[in-house]
Amino acid sequence: MEKGLSVVGKDVPKIEAVGKATGTLRYTSDIFFPNMLYAKILRSPYAHARVKRIDTSKAQKLQGVKSVLTFKDVPQEPYGLDDLGDPANAIRDKHILEETARYVGDRIAVVAANDIETCQKALEMIDVEYEELPAVFEVGEALKSGAPRVHDYYVMGGRRIEPRNNIATVTNHGEGDVEKGFRDSEYIFEGEYRTSSPQQVPLERTVVVCRPEADGRLSVWSTNQSIHGLRYTICNLLGLPFSKVRANRIFIGGAFGSYIHTRFDEPMCALLALKTRLPVKLQLSRAEVFTSARRYPAILKVKMGFKRDGTLVSQKYDVTYNIGGYDVLGAWVVSATTGWTYSMYRSPHFSYEGRGVYTNGRGIWCLRRGRRSSTTSRAARWSTFSGRERRLSAGLGEME
Repeated sequence: MEKGLSVVGKDVPKIEAVGKATGTLRYTSDIFFPNMLYAKILRSPYAHARVKRIDTSKAQKLQGVKSVLTFKDVPQEPYGLDDLGDPANAIRDKHILEETARYVGDRIAVVAANDIETCQKALEMIDVEYEELPAVFEVGEALKSGAPRVHDYYVMGGRRIEPRNNIATVTNHGEGDVEKGFRDSEYIFEGEYRTSSPQQVPLERTVVVCRPEADGRLSVWSTNQSIHGLRYTICNLLGLPFSKVRANRIFIGGAFGSYIHTRFDEPMCALLALKTRLPVKLQLSRAEVFTSARRYPAILKVKMGFKRDGTLVSQKYDVTYNIGGYDVLGAWVVSATTGWTYSMYRSPHFSYEGRGVYTNGRGIWCLRRGRRSSTTSRAARWSTFSGRERRLSAGLGEME
């Protein structure tokens, strides 16, 4: 080992080790300020429904309630998540609170009050009349002609788009001629797979705290892995100068991808804090965490061609992602999957076609590695299988 190195070959103590060992490390859940309000969300009981009428007058009169917001009280232009990818071309299909619910648990109203119990009472006093709409849950059904449309419109690149179907995003990538590659292959393996949609289940439940400062700024603490993206999204959505929002770094009690970008809760809490001019804490229950985020489920069709000596000649992927009611990272995941797959499994001939499809399923977020495991795990499976069955080389993933 070369002498004089400051990091390589050295034990580097974790900066949070003492705090964790002694129980003194602060998480967002631990933050408390004097006069702090608490917030709770009224969620849709329907997978697809339009709010025909909503009356919050009784809730607003309840002692201890400081603010009640509905879709009428939030910015009307749809927004996208600008944390990752290309903000100029992000799909803008969501609002802080929705007039049309697109999954069970979608955000209809939010209450800020002196305590959680008062919040819950206020939610029960909000009178909502829904118009239930046809819903679709599986991508196969969502892709059929005449299927219920999850979105009537969204905005992308400054243009209002009225989709003719439920396909939100499509990515195609190719190298060489895959059909010629299959003709030149001596062994071909193919199959269709479905991946599951587990929940991340971080130990710390989703929580955000927002505090208006005396100098006019807004301070934010959140279970968020991207403080710059958080600040960027809140400023763009609420029309605030970047100098007016401070996103504070704080330790997170687990994430596993679910906090890689701004969630629905942070802009909601920020707006409540700005309207009440008081600190506000919004923490989801475990049930809400389960309904608000899970991994992208996918249907994968994989075809791979090999030479007798184990050379990978041609590969073709057709991937359909269920992105739920809103495009959170769907476009990014669909696009990035092709690069993740091709960078690990090289061949002269390669074809990838991916699409993200709206459904009325639960909220969709990342869970470790985005979605590269969907395709690469299947490529690895067929590579290993081909080696065992045909006694080919097992090191296909490392070939140039």
